Amino acid sequence: MKNTPPALLLDRATVASLLTLDGCIDAVETAFAAHARGETLATERLHVDGLAGEFHVKAGGLKTPRACFTCKVNGGFFQNRTRRGFRRKNARRPWAGRAGHNGSGRSDVRQ
Repeated sequence: MKNTPPALLLDRATVASLLTLDGCIDAVETAFAAHARGETLATERLHVDGLAGEFHVKAGGLKTPRACFTCKVNGGFFQNRTRRGFRRKNARRPWAGRAGHNGSGRSDVRQ
């Protein structure tokens, strides 16, 4: 596999800087059309309970025009804010930021 490029890992800020809403809508539309034509790899989801939280893995890919595979791994440790004394970022909007926090500061939801 000497021509295989290295894995590309992207953080939240990089992903946000590369995407636009219109681009996302176009990509989703293209992906659904490719799936309807049988051009996608079977998608799988995995849920793993951790000791104080949970992990989710979502994966899939394309067969054509250029084969590719992608996956998203997310950790949800919903009690970290309380257990570790983290301050909530959206104190005036109690509904915001409830998706969890993985302890690294990279998976909290912001509006």
